[in-house]
Amino acid sequence: MLWIERIERGARVVLWLALASAAVIAPISYIRQRKAEAEQREAARVQAQAEAAKKAAEDLAEKEERKTEKSLSLAAMGRYMTSLDTSTATGNLWFTNASPRAGVICVVGVAGNPGTQKTSLSLPACHDVPAYGSAIHVPLMFAGADLKDACPPQGACRLQMKDAP
Repeated sequence: MLWIERIERGARVVLWLALASAAVIAPISYIRQRKAEAEQREAARVQAQAEAAKKAAEDLAEKEERKTEKSLSLAAMGRYMTSLDTSTATGNLWFTNASPRAGVICVVGVAGNPGTQKTSLSLPACHDVPAYGSAIHVPLMFAGADLKDACPPQGACRLQMKDAP
């Protein structure tokens, strides 16, 4: 009988060791599996974001390409009217698009004093031009100190327009 009890105790020890190892290994493998799945989901999310950013960049590049294709020149608009207000350092451009072309026009104003030959450049201004658009107004902003230096309040200044690069 003693011999059978020893076999039974040995079998119980082996059984308890198997159960204990299963109780430890199963949660560890479950945690590792969940962690691997989370990493795969994160990698898929990052890849989807990268693809979305790439598509957005391609769309933006295509939009910019279309915009540059539809760039219009001031000379193509024909006659235009300008005004310059030295007290607020602003200039204005008005014109009418009497053609079926539509696009974007970008201009720079050059305020010049014919007596002193001093000039001041405005910031580039862009405006969407619809087909057959009338009374299109493009406001221009000048640096106040530069404009005051080139065009004193009592001086006669002229505003000329040129296409922005």
